[in-house]
Amino acid sequence: MDTRVFQTTIVTPPTVEGTFYALDRYETLTSGLKGGKAMANGQEIEGTFEFDEDELLYGDTAYPGIGLKYGQLTRTVVFKPTNSRNYTTAACTVTVEVLKVTLTGALMDGSRSRSSESIPISRTSPTSPLVRRLNNLDWRKRVRWT
Repeated sequence: MDTRVFQTTIVTPPTVEGTFYALDRYETLTSGLKGGKAMANGQEIEGTFEFDEDELLYGDTAYPGIGLKYGQLTRTVVFKPTNSRNYTTAACTVTVEVLKVTLTGALMDGSRSRSSESIPISRTSPTSPLVRRLNNLDWRKRVRWT
């Protein structure tokens, strides 16, 4: 049995595929993690890339259902080798752009926003009635995009 342990290096970080909007749930981001390549001892090794589950997201635990916020989001990704006895884990960072959601006028269910002007959701309190209501809707089907 080989007991040597080799240092793993990420040579190609994974990418996060997809388009992400403010208020999208964190799970949409995690499901978009694709690709990546890690090497140790001069050869490519098998394993998986996952977001670091211990890293805080917006100062809180990254739990399922938490909404993304507008702007750049940088997350730590950990490579976990299939053969964890002979290879170490490795980490890198990936950055995604979370796009702003802007309401223009009425929601498709017939209700109205608080004014006829656009309301940038990224500047609205996460506990506001508007944001709470959007969190309870399938909002991608009900909001006009600008």
